[in-house]
Amino acid sequence: MTINDSFKAINDITFTSQIEEVFIKDAQNRVCAFDIKAQRNSPLFTNSAMDGYALNINDDIKNLKIAYSIFAGDFKEYELKKGECAKIMTGAKLPKNANAVVMKEYANINENIFNTDINVKQNDNIRFVGEEYKENELLISKNTLLNKAHIMLLASNGYHKIKCYKKINVAIFASGDELAESYFSGDYIYNSNSYALFNPYSNSHYLGILKDDYDYVFNALSGASKNYDLIITCAAASVGDADYVKKALSKLGYEDIFSKVLIKPAGPIALYKNKENNFVLTLPGNPMSCYVGAMLYLKKLLLKMQNCSYQAQSYKAKISCDIELKNNKENIIFGTYKDSVFYPFNNGKFSSAQITPLTNHTHFIRLNGSIKKDELIECYENNL
Repeated sequence: MTINDSFKAINDITFTSQIEEVFIKDAQNRVCAFDIKAQRNSPLFTNSAMDGYALNINDDIKNLKIAYSIFAGDFKEYELKKGECAKIMTGAKLPKNANAVVMKEYANINENIFNTDINVKQNDNIRFVGEEYKENELLISKNTLLNKAHIMLLASNGYHKIKCYKKINVAIFASGDELAESYFSGDYIYNSNSYALFNPYSNSHYLGILKDDYDYVFNALSGASKNYDLIITCAAASVGDADYVKKALSKLGYEDIFSKVLIKPAGPIALYKNKENNFVLTLPGNPMSCYVGAMLYLKKLLLKMQNCSYQAQSYKAKISCDIELKNNKENIIFGTYKDSVFYPFNNGKFSSAQITPLTNHTHFIRLNGSIKKDELIECYENNL
């Protein structure tokens, strides 16, 4: 199975996500559950786009008397008379009969009399009611992943709560008797993989290290299946003598959605589902492989379980050197991107047990076969 085949398998998943109301301050990285429409026009009223002087260009605009000043937040109805202008601030409501605003930098003021040397055109520096969007216009479509800009838009339109899909409840397990937590001192292999799996799209809980014992693994996965929508395991899902996760999942009624993806690193990755619509994502134990598996699949899976389709963005780049590959897999190669050129780490050579290539490099490519210097390749951001 190719990476794209496994992506399609995720896109075909169905999951009934619950809905809850959240404050917009907490809505970033949430998926909205309904279309959101404008509750009012924006701008709410016709106003000045600049600090300056509001006037009517149909008058003789020489020697205009400055009748009054209008500040933002002053909602009184003003009306210009012939021979008058008004000093006005950015965002202030435009007075009746005004059809242009002259920036204060171009105003000549002498004893409360306005003049200007510039050619003033109708509608200069005016923002009209509803020119950005109108009441009942669609602002945000259902199933959109909300970012900071969406939150600003909602706040500007008077929303303080919206309905979103509930975050997915996730259980995270490390695995292996060789592992210890980092707060123990000594010559241990420390659990590092699980720390990469926390994310803003779920309520994730770390449940500890699975022992290399079938009954222990079975009981842990059985208990987690009753309380979590998604279980993520690191290691013990391959074909080793102590790899009991796959056997336990089969006993618990899980069936694979995909497995044996032709990818390097992260080949042993697999996704399972049971009849109760619980999911298990099994990731490899080597740090690089675990990271790659999570980077490619975790965000996509979690958002799909919230009815949001996610596609990582890519852009074209030239590669800085030849890379020769002899396997039949799609190879994930980390590196840096600068001026439309991708510079692979160590010419694409690294170990699946390493972590430093992840920390020092901002981008990656998916390479299926050898490539020559200056050939174009799709480049992705390393943004787990």
